[in-house]
Amino acid sequence: MVLITGRYFEPGAHPSEQVDKNPVMEKYAAKTLAYTRLFVPFGVHYGVADKWSVGLDFRLGIGAQFLAGASTNFIKKTGMFAIGFTKRI
Repeated sequence: MVLITGRYFEPGAHPSEQVDKNPVMEKYAAKTLAYTRLFVPFGVHYGVADKWSVGLDFRLGIGAQFLAGASTNFIKKTGMFAIGFTKRI
């Protein structure tokens, strides 16, 4: 990523009128990133017809993020809740 700084122009002003002809440029390099997540799924489903069921699904998890040259960040408990209808074969 390259960040170029300069100044804002008034309405009608042209960039060639900029006083600083050498704007400041900063460069940022991307670092290697890896992460992992662990989930435990569970749920309750009930048959409501011959081939249909309705249920509640839950998913709890944790994780970690590893950034090269930096400390490890832990992803605290996360969760998911869903209501679903399923057609059984």
